[in-house]
Amino acid sequence: MMHFLGGLTVGFATLWLVRLRTGYNFSLVQCLRIVLYGGIFVGIVWEIFELYYHVTTFDDGIYFVTDTMGDLIMDTIGALVAGVWGYNILKKND
Repeated sequence: MMHFLGGLTVGFATLWLVRLRTGYNFSLVQCLRIVLYGGIFVGIVWEIFELYYHVTTFDDGIYFVTDTMGDLIMDTIGALVAGVWGYNILKKND
């Protein structure tokens, strides 16, 4: 649940920052691309943080793989929801 919310938040923040900087009206595909780049980037950085501070280790075996993949999948789903939701908000406000 936390990674979903993290992906959602990062997706909205990324879309807002890019929109603020460019002022451009995005298509749905562009919105999804923007939020996916932001969401996946932050998700990977978070997983590196977990490894560095030993929240999880390679010694955990299959748990490490399933935890990391589950986290990245939830980040991605949250970012995609933010992209669709953000696109609808932008479309409604224009």
